[in-house]
Amino acid sequence: MRSYAPRKVRSPPGSTTTPEQQEWPQPSAAADLDIGFRRTCETDLRAAIGRLKLYLEEERTVRVLAEHIVERLMDAYVGFAEVVRRLYSGTSGDGGLKVMSVGEARVFLDEICRG
Repeated sequence: MRSYAPRKVRSPPGSTTTPEQQEWPQPSAAADLDIGFRRTCETDLRAAIGRLKLYLEEERTVRVLAEHIVERLMDAYVGFAEVVRRLYSGTSGDGGLKVMSVGEARVFLDEICRG
């Protein structure tokens, strides 16, 4: 199992604003991204795993490929969650935003893959 270390978030090249000053890290935008990630996983990931099962006869092969997909999704989500936690940790302006922990995200994705 991979370990997930927080990554340093930087502003885009040439930008004079910090990540915190940009529109994308606002609680409402972060909540929309989180909801979108979960919905997309529930539909697109489930469909992709279903196609793998349809076209590949060996369940072991499907599991190996699914694990690679889950690892990529975990990398992306953990990076996102770390940014959200760092931006809103201990502030009252987070709007109650809750992102999944690494364990919760893993269970969420594994359940979809087993589905």
